[in-house]
Amino acid sequence: MRLPSAVALALPALGLGTCELDCDAAGACRARSRAGGCTYDVVWAPPKPTLVGGQAVTSLRVFVGDAVNFAPSLEGSWQKHDLWALASAAALDHCDFSPSREVAPAADVRDGRVVQMEEPGITYFACAQELHCKMGLKLAVSVAQGVPTCHRHGGGEVAAAASPSCGSGRERVRALGLDGALLGAGVGQCAEACVANGERASLGAVEDGSCVDAGYALKLDSDFAAPAEARDVALWAPAGACHCHESEKAISCGRDGDGAREKQVKNIDRYCGSTCPSQCADAFALLHQHYMTCDGAVAPAPSYAAVAAAGACAAPAARPKKSDDCPLPYTLTIDSGHADKAAYNAAVDGVNLILLCGFISVGLVALQLVRDRFGKRAEMDRIRRSPGEDEAEEPLAAAERGKARRASFEPARRGSSSRAAALARLEGRAAPPPPARAPRRPSTLNPEGDRDVSVDFNGKTLGIAFHGDGTVKGCAPGGEAEGRVKPGWRVVRVGNERTSSDAEVREAVMAHPERPLRLVFRPPKAAAPAPGPAPAPRPAPRPAPAPRPAPAPRPAPAAPGGKRISFDGASLGVGFDASGVVKGCKPGGEAERKGVAVGDRIVAVGAAAVGDDQAIRAAVAAHPQRPVALTFEPARAPRRVVFAGPTLGIAFEPSGVVKGVQPGGEAQQKGVRAGDRVVKVGAAAVTTDASIRAAVVAHPARPIELTLA
Repeated sequence: MRLPSAVALALPALGLGTCELDCDAAGACRARSRAGGCTYDVVWAPPKPTLVGGQAVTSLRVFVGDAVNFAPSLEGSWQKHDLWALASAAALDHCDFSPSREVAPAADVRDGRVVQMEEPGITYFACAQELHCKMGLKLAVSVAQGVPTCHRHGGGEVAAAASPSCGSGRERVRALGLDGALLGAGVGQCAEACVANGERASLGAVEDGSCVDAGYALKLDSDFAAPAEARDVALWAPAGACHCHESEKAISCGRDGDGAREKQVKNIDRYCGSTCPSQCADAFALLHQHYMTCDGAVAPAPSYAAVAAAGACAAPAARPKKSDDCPLPYTLTIDSGHADKAAYNAAVDGVNLILLCGFISVGLVALQLVRDRFGKRAEMDRIRRSPGEDEAEEPLAAAERGKARRASFEPARRGSSSRAAALARLEGRAAPPPPARAPRRPSTLNPEGDRDVSVDFNGKTLGIAFHGDGTVKGCAPGGEAEGRVKPGWRVVRVGNERTSSDAEVREAVMAHPERPLRLVFRPPKAAAPAPGPAPAPRPAPRPAPAPRPAPAPRPAPAAPGGKRISFDGASLGVGFDASGVVKGCKPGGEAERKGVAVGDRIVAVGAAAVGDDQAIRAAVAAHPQRPVALTFEPARAPRRVVFAGPTLGIAFEPSGVVKGVQPGGEAQQKGVRAGDRVVKVGAAAVTTDASIRAAVVAHPARPIELTLA
């Protein structure tokens, strides 16, 4: 620590301490000197700021007029650590630099940057390099008002006057400070009284003469009768004398002040000794003010008296005597002051309650507006998605799929004309006239029935090969689908999602990792007879022609935008994470030679769609024969998406891959889709669903940026 001015050299004489710091084990440091003018050196280098002696410092309490010198360490002077001021303690805890301001660039800190503390308050300093900030390179500096407040103790003062004569047979005596306890004089006061000749010896340490003769020119208005016997006693104080304290929070003289007084006495016992550290000085100042205010009604504690006699904490009575520091008349009224404070606190509580009610009302109105907006949008989406009778569906299939919707949503059972009317009603438009309905065509059912077939799957793989239009090409021998699913059936629904192609089936299966998983198949329909005139008499039946051979099955196409690679060796030479994304290839291995790249994602093994590492391993184990074909989805270029709303509207797989997005939500509007993988939240790297949620919770401020790959 430095002593930059001559003022600091006079601090011990004034009882205000030297330019030293008192630090506890947690790194909270406090300045001993309250007069200002001190400069405290802080080594600004990771992992945490320290003092020159190596003591770690997490917070620093100084006074107005002091300065803090941020300097680099001697070993790491080549390092670059800048200095920024953050907005709050919460921002300092989370290293949040929005908003913030630069105090000094790295070049200034490398040469040593002195920051002057001119006003009371708290400044939160941190290094703008995120890693260093999170390591602990940050510091909270609180600045207190160092110049104590000055006042007089006791009641109001009256002008000095000559002491009246005591009369025949009586003499005037005086007693100074605590020596005059029998006459009622307090510290810094003089008491005088007229006593009978010869009575002086029984009064102890008294002197002949008046207080005015001793330099106490101001008479106090707190005359009282000493308890020993009835006697008129006058109290006097020096002209312009005043006592200075850091705080006006005086301890009450009554019983309600006993607890506060005992607490400060314990602090005296705990912190005071031959020196006066900051904790000792605070307690001493409060007790000094208390004893002076109570004017002898409370006896000083022995430990306080010992510290006062030693002079280690003589600051309260050592300030310069200036008349403008203590304007006349001055009255210290403890009781009325407490009443005023209580009224003030009650008024503040009332204002806070009104503000709280206002904030709650505004929040409720905003919540209702949001619910109205998103509720209307959700209802419109439900109307658009609901099936109708006049769509190109068989009545039995439409009825089967619309059971649940008919029970909960009225427009779902009235066709697209009813949906158009409902949408017009929500959007405030006139409802269009209902279109003329075409006559219903009769349903043509084949002999096996045209009802959809639902099949539940419990295993990770379906064991089904599909054509490009989602029609079943074949089932794996011994698989779960064998005997339950027939070639030619077409998948029309996976869970609650409609499908119309092989790619949509695979995507829907990957988006539903939970088991059991229900697939709805539609068997092929028999051709409907063409309408014509009345039938003629039936001719004799002819023998049925021989059935034509079924066409040879076509190989399953690769996923859209994917690449299909055949492996001949026993080992693939590919490493992948839990979501099936390639982490690396064996050097010189078959995968590397055939163009597999880090970041590619395995979406199929043979004809089986796969969604995670366990499904990949199981599918490869089910294909011991070689070659075996793997379909890879090329790595997507990372892109950043900024979210402004309170929720993301995204559902994740445990591996961090997007499972689905909220219809009409912010994620869907900004192009997020199933299969995307979140690799960063803000600047934090994430790999799993749990780490994504933790990073989002740790970043409550909006907007928030997600990096997708």
